[in-house]
Amino acid sequence: MKAALVFASLSGLAAAGFNIFLLPACARHCVLSAVRKTKCSVVDNQCLCGGEAQEIMRPFVTDCMDVKCTADEKHGAMIAFSVACTERHPHDPSGP
Repeated sequence: MKAALVFASLSGLAAAGFNIFLLPACARHCVLSAVRKTKCSVVDNQCLCGGEAQEIMRPFVTDCMDVKCTADEKHGAMIAFSVACTERHPHDPSGP
């Protein structure tokens, strides 16, 4: 469940306005390394929030944070990941 909560929050990485520098350094390393494993650009919100990228990133980020981050850092990362991919993006034509 902890891993699911971390990654549900991780989905917010690609949401508009996300600042990766708000993450603890250990989490930044994990996320950026995971993005490199996908076909996505680090600024391609739609790609990063897609199922294929999520399937690649989820186990990597979870395992990486378990090794590289303290409990407080993981907690800080979850707070920073509070914006979910399911929120409308400013350029999304289906948004309000």
